[in-house]
Amino acid sequence: LTAASAYYNRGILYDKKNNTIGAIEDYTKSIELNPKYPQAYNNRGNSYGDLNKQNEAIADYTKAIELDPKHSNAYYNRGVSSDKLMKYDEAIADYSKAISIDPNNAYTYYNKGISLDRKGDFNQAITCFS
Repeated sequence: LTAASAYYNRGILYDKKNNTIGAIEDYTKSIELNPKYPQAYNNRGNSYGDLNKQNEAIADYTKAIELDPKHSNAYYNRGVSSDKLMKYDEAIADYSKAISIDPNNAYTYYNKGISLDRKGDFNQAITCFS
């Protein structure tokens, strides 16, 4: 177990206790110790999202994707943050990429459908819910 992993795991526990600031601090320390740790960027992004800091979240998801282009959760999470910023085309593109990596995640289809609906593309939204 590395120190980066220890901070990462403690960050997860802080998240479970709704200590978002503590989680961000530990994910940040984990990243400082191992800057090539995509899961730490992804989870810190989730914590930023919990604080409604969507731009910071998107930056972390983007870094996670740079480090691991097959990180379907990072694409999904970046889609969620983009949707919250009403950047529906970006959200839809990320959900589509997540689906191409992990076609069995029903949440991704659901959220893609929501973004399509918000964009006004009802027919495509229907296919996501089918």
